Amino acid sequence: MRVKCTRRSRCHDAGRLQAANGLSRLEALRTTQWVESEPDAKQMKGHGPAYNVRTVVAVEHALIVTHEVTTEATDNTSLQSMAEAARDALEQPTLNVAADAGYSNGAQAEALEAQGICTRRRCNACMRARRPS
Repeated sequence: MRVKCTRRSRCHDAGRLQAANGLSRLEALRTTQWVESEPDAKQMKGHGPAYNVRTVVAVEHALIVTHEVTTEATDNTSLQSMAEAARDALEQPTLNVAADAGYSNGAQAEALEAQGICTRRRCNACMRARRPS
């Protein structure tokens, strides 16, 4: 006599129902991702759902001048806002800013230079060339 396990089929049906409920929730929220324990977290490349924390550090004192927690996966639109926040926090009319390649944004760099904030950024091509193979 052959016995079929009904417990497995109930689990399978429960999983399908849970998936359908999840899809309904995504549609209702008009989003493509949702983490129950962290509803504001977003998918970050190579990391899963997460937050992006940006910091500006005063090199001479090794102290955090300003920071920002965001769900934006990339930093290429935040050079200007972070540099201006640092200038305001330090109450300095001019500032020298060094940033990694992820902050590269020519238009924002030009706008900052017009405000007296000098930026130095490593270009993405330079960063790729320096990686060990």
